[in-house]
Amino acid sequence: MLKTDLLQLLEVLQEKSDVEYDQGGLLYTYTEASRQAHSRMLKPGDAVLNTLEVKEFARFLQQSQSEQHYGIKEANEESVLLASTFITMLQADLEYDEIVMTTDDKGWDMEVTFSMVRRSDNRYFSLELWWSVD
Repeated sequence: MLKTDLLQLLEVLQEKSDVEYDQGGLLYTYTEASRQAHSRMLKPGDAVLNTLEVKEFARFLQQSQSEQHYGIKEANEESVLLASTFITMLQADLEYDEIVMTTDDKGWDMEVTFSMVRRSDNRYFSLELWWSVD
């Protein structure tokens, strides 16, 4: 289950995004599925995200927080630190063994999905984050 600190961070990110994109902004959907990791995890994951994935998530976050950064190709260090902190909090909350990140960048909107499993109890988690300019 997502814990208070991460939920509060998501709320802060949503509020800032709503101010920047008054017709769009940041949304998220969290799913937790008991005893379904074996059937929901479509491909094996790694224990941690690689550097490029963290930077891509940082780019997503940076764009979602400021219209000024809309369309950037590379995230700044502050956003990379935020992305790393977010992922560390996610791992601490869910204690997953494997994680897979997928992205879909259409330019005017972008989606990042984290699919995670915890093998000890066959639990599956998914966190979908999406932002749009409208």
